[in-house]
Amino acid sequence: MGLAQLWAAQRNSTRLELRLARLSRLAGDQKLIFPRSQRCDTTTGRVTDINLRGESEDPIFKKAGRSGYVTGKLSPAICGIDTLTTLVVADWKDIAKEIPACITALPSHRILDLIGNKLSGEIPADVSKFSCLTVLNLTDNALSDKIPTSITWLGSLKHLNLNNNQLCGEILKDFGNLVMLSRMLLTRN
Repeated sequence: MGLAQLWAAQRNSTRLELRLARLSRLAGDQKLIFPRSQRCDTTTGRVTDINLRGESEDPIFKKAGRSGYVTGKLSPAICGIDTLTTLVVADWKDIAKEIPACITALPSHRILDLIGNKLSGEIPADVSKFSCLTVLNLTDNALSDKIPTSITWLGSLKHLNLNNNQLCGEILKDFGNLVMLSRMLLTRN
C-alpha cells in the first residue's frame, strides 16, 4: 500500500493503524505510516489531527542496524482530509520534495508542523488561506525563495518558525500586523 492509498483510506476512516513491523513492506518513496497517530472528531468520526513524529535517533533502530529515517513526500491526497486541523510530520529527515500547494485549501487547519525534513521549493504563496492557522513550523528544511507576503495576513498566527532553510529577501515590514504573534524565528536563512 502506497502513501497515496494510505491518505485516501484515512479520509473516511475513524482509525488506521500500521505497526512498525509493516514498515519494511512499504516500498520506495511511500514509507510514511500512521502508528496510532491520528485523532478523530467524536461526533463525525472524521480525522482531525495527524501527528507523525520521527524517531530517527531511537536506540531500537541502532540496535537493529537500521536508521529509522522515513523517506518519501507529502502526498497531495492529504488535501482531501477537509476536517484536518493539525498536521505534524516532524523529524523524519528524508521527507522531501515540495509542500503540496493544495494544502492551503484545508479550511480548519490550525497547526502545520513540518520541522526536520528535506522539504524544498517555496512556501505556498497562498498561505493566507489558512485563516485559522496558529502555528507554522517549517524549520530545518530546504525551503527557498522569499517569504510570501500573504503570510502577514494570518491574523490568528501565534508561532512562526522558519529557521534553517534557504529563504532569502527582506524581512517583511508587515509582520507587525500579526497582533497575535508571540514568537517568530527566522535565523539561518
